[in-house]
Amino acid sequence: MDRQMELAHLRLADRHIAEGELRVAAQAAMVERLRGGTYPLGLAEDLLSLLRTTLVEWHNHRALIVAALND
Repeated sequence: MDRQMELAHLRLADRHIAEGELRVAAQAAMVERLRGGTYPLGLAEDLLSLLRTTLVEWHNHRALIVAALND
């Protein structure tokens, strides 16, 4: 893949990570609000876990892009 394409992928990965961090923060805040009431937390906590796992994978993908750019 050419350098320009890798740079475009890096910008996209950075955007996904930034948006993912916002989603994780929003969902974590939602879980905390739900803890204060009598609402079931299972699905909210499951979603938070999934969002965190996805964010880790996006960071891993970004690292691969950076490695490809440094080759």
